Amino acid sequence: MAILSGGVLSGSTDGEPIEITGTSSGGAVDLHVSPSGTTSWEEPWVYCYNSDTVDRTLTIGFGTAGTSNPQTFTIPAKQKLPIIQGIERFTNARKISAWASAANVLFVTGGFNRVG
Repeated sequence: MAILSGGVLSGSTDGEPIEITGTSSGGAVDLHVSPSGTTSWEEPWVYCYNSDTVDRTLTIGFGTAGTSNPQTFTIPAKQKLPIIQGIERFTNARKISAWASAANVLFVTGGFNRVG
């Protein structure tokens, strides 16, 4: 599959970090939504920065609502870690959403490659 294009996460405004304000799946913040249909796939990559002075957890969910199959990561204080590194592929309007153990201290950046 050839890379067709790329870009920043759809939940970002002009490439700015996405602040994680939700602390449960009900308050999940949408990070990215893949294209509708099944002719193109997206391989996202996601990084998370913890601005707090203590370790925090980031939970990422997937699927049509963005909360299925949650995976939780510990983000050390004052550090930035890669969370998803382009090895997952999404299509058909699937969401990637996130929530944190504390609001307003985790910030997500990233992008995607569109392949087809």
